[in-house]
This record gives sequence, structure tokens and C-alpha cells, in this order.
Amino acid sequence: MDFVDEQGQVLFHCETEDPREALEQAVRQGDLSGAHLVGWQAPRAELAEARLSRAQLTGCGLRGANLAGANLSEADLAGAQLPKANLSGADLSGSCLAGACLRRAVLAGADLAQSDLAGTDLSGADLRQANLSGARLLGADLSGARVEEADLSSADLAGAVAREARFQKARLTSARMAGATLSGARLQQADLSQADLAGCDLSGADLSDGQLEEALLTGCGLVQARLRRASLQGADLSGADLREAVLAHALLDGAALRGADLSGSDLRGARARGADFSGADLSSCRAGRADFSGADLSDSNLARADLSRAILARADLSQANLKGCTLTGAILEGADLEGTSLEP
Repeated sequence: MDFVDEQGQVLFHCETEDPREALEQAVRQGDLSGAHLVGWQAPRAELAEARLSRAQLTGCGLRGANLAGANLSEADLAGAQLPKANLSGADLSGSCLAGACLRRAVLAGADLAQSDLAGTDLSGADLRQANLSGARLLGADLSGARVEEADLSSADLAGAVAREARFQKARLTSARMAGATLSGARLQQADLSQADLAGCDLSGADLSDGQLEEALLTGCGLVQARLRRASLQGADLSGADLREAVLAHALLDGAALRGADLSGSDLRGARARGADFSGADLSSCRAGRADFSGADLSDSNLARADLSRAILARADLSQANLKGCTLTGAILEGADLEGTSLEP
């Protein structure tokens, strides 16, 4: 059996006709960089440390194969079947895995920088500490995947599905995640600064202690999301749905929350100096000891809100609805209360 490149030049010859055995023998004894292996079927093959850079592996079947430490940089694996494969520590930088199946595959510590994973099935995959910087993951399925401490900076996850995925301490700076589904995802201590999360579904997600400075979260679904101690300074949450979200001790200085729904949310101890809550619904929210110094709360709905000991110095509360609001011990020095409704 001959292994050839795209030009038909023989790279390696072996006697066996068994595809898996032949491939195992070839990678042990030779360099298959640039090899033409389209549609090759070698399930559970032992291919650790294989040299397969620039190889053509479209549609290949490598279910359960061991490719730990393999060099697959710039390889074409579009549509490949790699469920439960071991690719830990593998070099897949610049590779094409579009439409491939990597369900429950192990990619811990793998290099996937600038790779194409559009439409790829990565559900249940292990991507801990993997390098996915600049990778294309449009419409990819990451449901239940483990992505802790991975680098996804500047990655494109638009429309991706990552329900219940684990992104703790992951780096997602400047990532594009517009329209992605991240309901129930765990993003504690993740860095999402300057990320585009417009229209994302983050309902029930845990973003506690996360970094979301200057992130775009317009129209985002954050119902019952946990954002304890999260840094959202300068973030844009205009029109976001934050009903019953937990923002206790969060940093919201200079954030835009125009028209956002924060009804029933927990803002206790939060700091929102100079934030824009104009037209927002803060009814029945708990904001005791929160700092709204210089914030714009004009036309907002604060009915039945608890603002006990809150700092509202120099805040704009003009035309706000404060009916039934608790203001015990609140600081209102210099606040604009023109047209405010204060009746019980």
C-alpha cells in the first residue's frame, strides 16, 4: 500500500493492505506531511506524535484514534469523524475541521490557533488549556464541553451553542460571540473584556468574578444569570434582559443599561457610578448600599425597589417611578428629582 501526496509522489510504502495497520506503520516510520488520505478509515489507530502537517484528511474516519502530540498543522480534516479521539497536545494550528465530529474528543493543551471549526461538533469535548486564539467556531456545538483556562481571544463563536459548557478562567478577550447560546454555562473568572456578546443567551449562566470591561451585551438574555463581583465597567447592556440576575458587588461604573430589564435583580453593594439606567426597569430590585453616584436613572422604573443606604448623590432621577421604593438611609444629595413619582 502506497501513501502519496497530492501530486501522486510516493511518500511511504508498506506491505499490509489493512488501512489502520498501514497508517500506524507509516506514521511510526515516516513523515506523512502533505499526504493524500481523503476518506481514510482507521478507527482506534495508534498515531501518537504522527507527522501529518498539511495532510488531506477530509472525511476520514478516526473514531477513538490516539493522535496525542501529533502535528496536524494546516491539515484538512473537514468533515472528519473523530469522536472520542485523543488529540491532547496536538498541533492543529491553521487546520480545517469545519463540519467535523469531535464529540467527547480530548483536545486538552492542543494548539488550534487560527483553525477553522465552523459547524464542528465539539459537544462534551475536553479543550482545557487549549489555544483557540483567532479560531473560527461559527455555529459550532460546544454543549457540555470543558474549556477551562483555554485561550479564545479574538475567536469567532457567532451563533455557537455552548449550553452548560465550562469556561472558567478562559480568555475570551475581543471574541465575537454574537447570537451564541451559553445558557447555564460556567464562566467564573473568565476574561470577556471587549467581547461581542450582542444577542447572546446567557440565561442562568455564572459569570461571577468575570471581566467584562467594555463588552458588548446589547439585547443579551441574562435572566437569573450570576454576575457577583463581575467587572462590567464601560460595558454596553442596553436592552439586556437581567430579570432576577445577581449583580451583588458588581462594578458597573460607566456602563450603559438603557432600557434594560433589571426587575427583581440583586444589585446589593454594586458600584454603578456614572452608569446609564435611563428608561430601565429596576422594579422590585434589591440595591441596598449600592453606589449610583452620578448615574442616569431618568425615566426608570424603581417601583418597590429597595434602595436602603444606597448612594444616589448627583444621580438623575427625573421622571423616575419611585412608588413604594424604600429609601431608608439613602444619600440623595444633589440628586435631580424633577417629575419623580414618590407616592406609595
